[in-house]
Amino acid sequence: MDQRLARVYAALDRELIEEDVLRCEETRQMVNATMSQLPSHYREALELKYVAGHSVRQIATARAMTEKAVESLLTRARQAFRETFLTLSQSLDST
Repeated sequence: MDQRLARVYAALDRELIEEDVLRCEETRQMVNATMSQLPSHYREALELKYVAGHSVRQIATARAMTEKAVESLLTRARQAFRETFLTLSQSLDST
């Protein structure tokens, strides 16, 4: 797996992914491909948190959910992202 992609994968548990990693076109394409494979509710939650920079509280208010429910949703969404990202990166490595 490319080092930049490995850094994205490792960064999934942190609040923000480093800007220099996201600037790389290959990484951006991989993240976009991964996001497009996720169910819409996971994709939207991840975009609100990591792209728009909303807090858990802001997401909960906007979606009429409890903060605990948003935290659970984000946990499941990150796990789905990790699994999808790994699957896609492995399929690229084998080509």
